[in-house]
Amino acid sequence: MEKNRERIGNGKSHSFQIPIIAICVMLLVTIASVSASEWPQFQKDDLNTGVLSEKVIGRSVNWSVMTHTNQWMAAGINVVPIVAKNVPDRGDVVFVLDHTGNVSGYNVTTGDPIWNPQFTMCNAAEGSFELSTPAYHDGILYVATSKGNLSVGEGRVTAIYARNGTIREYASVGSGGYQLNTPVTYSDGKVYVGDWKGTSSSTTGYGTYYCLNANDVSDTIWSRTAPYLTGYNWAGCAIAGNYILYGDENANVTCLNKDDGAFISYFNVSEEFGITPAEEIRSSIMYNDDTGRIYFTAKKSTSTHAGYGDGHLYAVEFDETDGTFNDTGNSWVYDLWHSVSTPVYHDGRIYVGGGQRMYTGSCPDGKVCCLDAADGSFIWEWNNTIDPRVDCLRVKSSPAIAAHGNNLYIYVTSNNPDGRLYCLNENGTMLWYYEPSESSDSGEYISQAASIYNNTAGEMRVFFGNDAGKLYALGEGMCGDVNSDASVDIYDVTKVTKRASDPNYYLKSPWAADVNGDGEVDIYDVTKVAKRASDPNYDLNCKCDE
Repeated sequence: MEKNRERIGNGKSHSFQIPIIAICVMLLVTIASVSASEWPQFQKDDLNTGVLSEKVIGRSVNWSVMTHTNQWMAAGINVVPIVAKNVPDRGDVVFVLDHTGNVSGYNVTTGDPIWNPQFTMCNAAEGSFELSTPAYHDGILYVATSKGNLSVGEGRVTAIYARNGTIREYASVGSGGYQLNTPVTYSDGKVYVGDWKGTSSSTTGYGTYYCLNANDVSDTIWSRTAPYLTGYNWAGCAIAGNYILYGDENANVTCLNKDDGAFISYFNVSEEFGITPAEEIRSSIMYNDDTGRIYFTAKKSTSTHAGYGDGHLYAVEFDETDGTFNDTGNSWVYDLWHSVSTPVYHDGRIYVGGGQRMYTGSCPDGKVCCLDAADGSFIWEWNNTIDPRVDCLRVKSSPAIAAHGNNLYIYVTSNNPDGRLYCLNENGTMLWYYEPSESSDSGEYISQAASIYNNTAGEMRVFFGNDAGKLYALGEGMCGDVNSDASVDIYDVTKVTKRASDPNYYLKSPWAADVNGDGEVDIYDVTKVAKRASDPNYDLNCKCDE
């Protein structure tokens, strides 16, 4: 591996005070851990749970920033922004990797860059496509890059000091033509990542999963190359007990000892469930210890489902005490259509996206599904058929869920020419959406998931990036403020008036225009917004805030 490292008294009274001090310290630590709200890697943690147990409302732009200068590029940001709390000297920070291999960090509340210079390049030279979501732990950012071009270059893992963007060390991982396309997973002093080699339509290499020392990523603790033609594309791992689990292009889920890479067992879902042709697992594995199952999706590009292709959601019993896959009749499969979405479990239900048909203008809608986690029975699905401006809902992303009491805020993005961030509730009702205003169709696609954040001051953020290369931070917003400038004025009145007369008129935040919350933007909303614009003390009595 290539290495480039920068090294940067008297008893009675004391015996009574020490326990009190210790208790106080314990209380402070407990309080700090309860108030913590970070999203430091893909789907939040090494189990890929995707749930934050706090109220997070993100529907109006708080800030945004371009991560490169060419918004006509059809690449931009194709990873999940990650959120780190208490970065040394910097506070809470959101980090994002763009298509060139540049990583950058921003203050979560203000959007100010935290590094000077703003970007740290993680490739040997500028690339064109990056798919690996970074991970953060204890002041260090772990980034996997590949330069992006098919069968060009090699993988590199870079460890970066999060406070200033300085590279601690980097290491070449794998050989030429292999890409590091899985999320980076941090767990217990180790960094895990997998590689893949292929073309736009096939896999041509023998993929390897790597375990690196988080204290020195040039130190490979173990690696395992598959004994058959396959690879790991988006197929992130989960750490369950002493084991690492990951899927591959041949429908196999492999279980290894997480510390030494020893092979434990495997499970081929296409064989076990009788599904042909064999499907490619391009989601991460999500493990839930309440149900004792792993959950994931797989897909195959075929002509079925009007061109969407085949795909399923799988639930497979797994014993985290010995690393084996059980067969007691409690595993199940659900026909989801073509999907690369990592499922999320919450309170006995599974939430997942399905439907990824690209480059066509006429297709049935994709969907977000809710299923019973115990048996895979259908509960609800949502596909946005009510919006005349959206002909195809292509959900490649994994849901990000904010859970507050009995209320859920389920965030998904759509990989469409008019890409959006949607928020659904626990019943599958759309609460609101936000649509970025990039002028180029190629810049509006949103292929990856959102991340969510809340701090002790109640400052909520939902983060996502798009193909234009812009990172968005959404906050709660203000009812009536349809242009997201923190005021209700004549510009808002004009926009609400136009939307009332033309349902297709573009608004960044249409939820804010429906002041009375009746599902329509009409003259009653125009009247209320106009009164607020002329009188800041006028009470809108907003129903859109409920």
